[in-house]
Amino acid sequence: MIKAYYTVELRNNKGKTLKRKKYKSHSFLKQFAQMLYCILGTTFNSSCPSQSVLDVNGAARTYPYCTQAFNVTVPTCDINLTTAGIVIGTGSTANTVDTYKLASLLTSGISVLRTERIAPSVSDNSITFGLKKEFRNLTGSTQYISEVGIYARADDSGGAIRDFCIVRDVLPEPIEFPNGYILTITYNFTITVS
Repeated sequence: MIKAYYTVELRNNKGKTLKRKKYKSHSFLKQFAQMLYCILGTTFNSSCPSQSVLDVNGAARTYPYCTQAFNVTVPTCDINLTTAGIVIGTGSTANTVDTYKLASLLTSGISVLRTERIAPSVSDNSITFGLKKEFRNLTGSTQYISEVGIYARADDSGGAIRDFCIVRDVLPEPIEFPNGYILTITYNFTITVS
């Protein structure tokens, strides 16, 4: 069984934690399932299955680009990348099976302070790993974050790198994100063996 949780932590401009909440992620999207199907459906030295997957611009892309193997990454090392990896937004539209992006991605005036991959750890019959990203609000005003997600990068059939939304969660209530403050989003994935 695979479970995912995300934690939202807000710190002021002096680093004091003001709010920290953990939520269960309910929203692996269709793109996640399509990409996983392709990865699991391939055998050594055989043709690979492909799917028409919507990228974050709503364009149908053939995934995977088999001569590049299965290049799916969640960028964590580009410090200024607000458009891939963990992303934040201000939209509150509920997910449907056709959701392919955040409703209102927030990038302008947002800086990324740190990204991190959380290495797998084993406890009893579970393995947990994760991703973490810290954002600073430099927009000049308070933003209300109501959605978070993960944009993965992959090559399409033409060999071009595309972004695909694989996870999107709408928060139970918006998080007030004042100018100068730091918002940390952490996604943890747990696989339980039984």
